[in-house]
Amino acid sequence: MRDPNTLPPCVIAIVGASDDLTRRVTHSVRRALAPKPDLLHAVMDINPPMDRPSLTDITSSKRRYRVIECAEPPWELPARALDAAVLVVSATASVHDVLRRLAFTVTSRGPCPLVVFVTRCANRDALRDLVEIEVRELLESLGRAADDVPFVFSELDGDRDDDESARALFELLDEHATVCVQSAETPVVARVGGNYYDGWTSLEMYSGVLSLKRSLAVIDGAWWSDALVRDLRWYARDLVEFGLGFCNTKLTVPSDEDAWVLSSEHMKLRTVVDLAVFDAVELSVGWSSECFVRWAIADVRGTFEVQSLGEIAPNLGRVRVTLSQPVPFVPRMYTRLQTTWPMATVPAIVLPDE
Repeated sequence: MRDPNTLPPCVIAIVGASDDLTRRVTHSVRRALAPKPDLLHAVMDINPPMDRPSLTDITSSKRRYRVIECAEPPWELPARALDAAVLVVSATASVHDVLRRLAFTVTSRGPCPLVVFVTRCANRDALRDLVEIEVRELLESLGRAADDVPFVFSELDGDRDDDESARALFELLDEHATVCVQSAETPVVARVGGNYYDGWTSLEMYSGVLSLKRSLAVIDGAWWSDALVRDLRWYARDLVEFGLGFCNTKLTVPSDEDAWVLSSEHMKLRTVVDLAVFDAVELSVGWSSECFVRWAIADVRGTFEVQSLGEIAPNLGRVRVTLSQPVPFVPRMYTRLQTTWPMATVPAIVLPDE
């Protein structure tokens, strides 16, 4: 049998509200799947590396995983297809606005395999059966085949661990998660780290898989992408396969340090863009239809029209924006829609063309 450590990692996201113990789920998984130390050859590390819970590698008996934790604002996930996702729900809180937003965010990344992990099932206020019904209704409203989504019910609580449920979770992921899903179709969004000689640059990857033969075009900085790049800069600089390191490539357009690039096959200039928005109820009542969309180095002026609001999640909607000038958007990336009156912003995801 092939050593799982030699396999390319599946990229999975563990998403949920902090109050639903999402961070504890990540820690529980890491502890349950950690290799047991050999007491006969124990070595003391007098200067251990800092714990970085937002991104970690975990290896089961069959797979290698790169786990991204998404437990508190901002809820941005990389604009790439996920190999699997874990939606964390509390048996005492059930479906709430934050969970609706996160479930919608995961679904917008594409139809990746999904597992629902229910915490606090041993709590006296837990309504396990009702929670399962409500979560399946939410997933059905988002276009998933909800009956096919597996659930893991855990006694994990504020003062109670449950390693058995963590191992059960990864047994399901071993069975259902994909590997390098849609990597060829994932947009490359990268930051230029520095020029070494004419025509060649070092790129700090943000998302996607970079091919040396892929044609790249330069765009200006994307502010919300920049936040994620800073968060990931420390991690695995020698691993380029999932966009979390450095590499050298030749650009079709000379670029300055700190410029941003994307693959020209994914770049599309748009004057009309469809956005999936949160806080859509406020947009539909009493607000000006004039807006700004934040992407690249400036806010581009436009007008918007709310096309639809969800029934199960009424605060999620679809908005069509007509811009005053073409903008090179990347599908499934985050942006910000800012209304001119009152001055307020709502997070949004760029939807792909129909």
